Amino acid sequence: MAKRIREASYRSGDVELTVADEFIYEVNLYVIYLDRVETAGSRFYSSPKPLKYKECKVIRKDKTVTIMKTVTWVSAPISYLENNNFVLCDERRKSRKCNSGRNKKR
Repeated sequence: MAKRIREASYRSGDVELTVADEFIYEVNLYVIYLDRVETAGSRFYSSPKPLKYKECKVIRKDKTVTIMKTVTWVSAPISYLENNNFVLCDERRKSRKCNSGRNKKR
């Protein structure tokens, strides 16, 4: 089995981005009914400069149908990340200890 290659990711606050040649955004479209939610589509867009956008936009069609569009920032150029105080994330994640009976004191 091949090893998984982990992309370098940078973090600033609650935003975590990967490195790419351009700014990459993912746009998701959801249709919300009274009893369910359906994904209508998903697309990736690229831009040579950062865009100003609303993260979530909700459009109410009628009493039973609502449409929601979300935009997620996925990647940015390395020069932008370094100039805007993004920090390289640690490759190794801290794992939690198992909460089994042997870890408990009686």
